[in-house]
Amino acid sequence: MSSLIVTKVVLHNWQGYHGTAEFNFDGASGRSSAFIYADNTVGKTAFWEAFQFVLFGTVERRNMTRVYKPIIAENSGDHPLLNTDEYGKVGSSFFVEVFFSHEGSKYRLYRSYKSRFENKPVKRPNDLRQDVILENLNERGDGRHIANEKRWIRENILPERLSKFFLFDGERLEEYEDLMADDDDIDLRADIEDIIRTPILSEGAMAFNKSSSRFRVKQGQADAAIQKNQKKAKEFEKLSKDLKGAENSLKKLKAKKSDFLKQVEEIDQWLRENNNTKEAVIRLDGIKKEIANAEKAEDGFRKDITREMRGAWKIIISPMVKQSEDMLIKEEEAQKKHLMRMGGIEEKIKHLRHEMEGKKCPSCNRAREPPTTDRVKEIKIEISKLETEFEKHQNSSRYPTQEQYTMRKIALNSLGTQESDLKVLFEKETALMAEIKNLITAKKAKKAQEEELTEEKNQQVKSKLSEKSKIQGKIDQNSLDEGAMIVTIDGFQNEMKEFTDARGKDVSEPGKLKKLRKSAEIADALKVVFNTSLEEYREIMRDKVEKRASETFLQISNNRKHYDGLRITEKYAVSIINKKGKRDAGSQAQSLVMAYSIIEALSSCSGFEFPLIIDTPGRGLAKSNVSSVYDFFIDSERQVIFLPNDLELDPDEGDRKYGNKVAATYELVKIDDDRTKVVKREVANLR
Repeated sequence: MSSLIVTKVVLHNWQGYHGTAEFNFDGASGRSSAFIYADNTVGKTAFWEAFQFVLFGTVERRNMTRVYKPIIAENSGDHPLLNTDEYGKVGSSFFVEVFFSHEGSKYRLYRSYKSRFENKPVKRPNDLRQDVILENLNERGDGRHIANEKRWIRENILPERLSKFFLFDGERLEEYEDLMADDDDIDLRADIEDIIRTPILSEGAMAFNKSSSRFRVKQGQADAAIQKNQKKAKEFEKLSKDLKGAENSLKKLKAKKSDFLKQVEEIDQWLRENNNTKEAVIRLDGIKKEIANAEKAEDGFRKDITREMRGAWKIIISPMVKQSEDMLIKEEEAQKKHLMRMGGIEEKIKHLRHEMEGKKCPSCNRAREPPTTDRVKEIKIEISKLETEFEKHQNSSRYPTQEQYTMRKIALNSLGTQESDLKVLFEKETALMAEIKNLITAKKAKKAQEEELTEEKNQQVKSKLSEKSKIQGKIDQNSLDEGAMIVTIDGFQNEMKEFTDARGKDVSEPGKLKKLRKSAEIADALKVVFNTSLEEYREIMRDKVEKRASETFLQISNNRKHYDGLRITEKYAVSIINKKGKRDAGSQAQSLVMAYSIIEALSSCSGFEFPLIIDTPGRGLAKSNVSSVYDFFIDSERQVIFLPNDLELDPDEGDRKYGNKVAATYELVKIDDDRTKVVKREVANLR
């Protein structure tokens, strides 16, 4: 795998870095390493932690395993990720952006927390939402953005489980030293298995173990069915059930362990959000005054609204009254047309009656001949139809008389009012709602601050920590139970193997049974191959890590003339070996050098080429040892970024000694009491 080189880091509102700060490591002639000088508490650790955040999304508190820094807090003493100057502002956000080259391509990794709401001040974690972008800058279109960035980071940049060998802090060197103090170091064994990526071998062994069990069960069932031996069938059935029961028990134990781990994560999340157990510095008197003023204003608005609401029923129905009036006007026009139609029908009926009676035409006063019998019948039919039509019109008439129409109009006029009267009521209701909201907010603030001033929050934290400790104990017991169950399963599998092999392999063995037996034997053989390969590969890598660590130790140690190097025993304990070939306790400083050597060896043998980011590199080391550490890593082919304080390396001395070997050097200084400013020093071998 080719080297991964970080070329630029951009921090925006990140911890003490208010605004935007940039660090450039893209040096000429292959230079990429750098020094970032700063006193303690100025911003070195924040820079170091930026890599934790951009890669994995969280930042663990120093010396507090699985306790993480909060995303947001009002006070810098709570160590929030968002710069405290941005607390309570609308649109606040922070991000870490890393540019790097890898396998011939240039990449950009960006992780941020942005404001979730457009016009709301940022005061709580929920006011921010996380955003992650990973892109290949050499690509265009759909190929530019890399999907499933979490998996890509794990497989191509750096898995979180291995980050301790690339991102390490001098303040934490004792943790590595403690890992190497035991005579039987299971943790180091697991680290070596992880860092050389051998889990595939152990997983393969487990897979073939399960396959062997499955084939043995089928083989025994087929054999019992062929022989029709009831006793043998029952024995094998019991053995199969015992094996299946043990495998189910192991499955339940793993599921239970997963639940325990989930509970621990939930407790850790709660602790992350409620880790501020110190007394809150609040202004309860001010909050109480806000409550009193809000209650007084609420009472006044309610009295005003009561007075305005005396005729409110008219105000409320006024839109409907207006609508009814408009409808009445339309109905009046329709009624006029309706009445005209009825009058026309009545006129026709009158003419037909005159014709039937032989009377003069009322229009022209001309005499008529008496109608014939057939015509009389036709007239009667027409009159009957017209009377029926008239009756229908009369029944469908909305207002048969003008009086009814007039009464309706008078009634509507009496209910009517001016719509503008609603404005006063609406204004007072809006003001009332605002005061109620202020009152609720003030009461919540009062309750929250009062809770902070009591011992309740401390008791809650202690209770959660106690609960976590109990669950951790259950996890440990669960792991022991898993080990015991695996041994039990192995026993059942061996019994099954003996059981199925007892029948023999004569020529009369049925084809189906022979096929199952062969499958089980192949699975057993492959399991042995994988287990053997795992042991051999681990031993090869143990020797490789030991050799690399010894070489590094002898280059860094200021007492190298007294030692032959380091040894990692078969039980994975680490020892310093003196010139006589015996184990040497060494001083604390030499133990720290040993820790550095193991870290460097494991990271170098991992196959990952991520840079080394080293915070406070000289803590606990003699000055000569510190110089050896700088010389060794700066002269190596890998990228390394040191973050020393003035006591570990004077900036002028560092620039004079290493300036021509690094891409750039920076200095961090404090301004405005609590802000970190990045100052580029004279050394700049940048492109």
